[in-house]
Amino acid sequence: MGAVKATVKLRTLDTYINRIHGRPRSLTPREMDIAERWVDQIVEYIRAGWPIDTGTSYDKWTASLNPRGGQLSITIENEMFYAEYVHDGIWSRLVKEAVSAVKSTLIFQLKQAIKETEATLKEGKVSLLDLIRGLDL
Repeated sequence: MGAVKATVKLRTLDTYINRIHGRPRSLTPREMDIAERWVDQIVEYIRAGWPIDTGTSYDKWTASLNPRGGQLSITIENEMFYAEYVHDGIWSRLVKEAVSAVKSTLIFQLKQAIKETEATLKEGKVSLLDLIRGLDL
């Protein structure tokens, strides 16, 4: 093994979307932009605390957003074969700290964006498909 991977489910946001939209839906491009800024912050936080010898495992930290409705999540991983063993598993603590550092702001900002999206949809001038396609209307 050695490589590390953690998935953080964003159930709070899935529940919020279900409540105000009436069913699951994917994030719009605008909402994804907001989320991805915070996903990048998670990687920066982890790297700031990651010990550097050669820099190889440092460079392997990535995080990705799953924007699908009902499955909103962030996957954080380091594919380096020895990442699990660096400083007795420091990765687990850093991932938890990084998520904790950004989660409340991420959720707050996404809820605001989702609320704005839903208001736009209720006006009836655009469809969800238009918003997901990223049409600037």
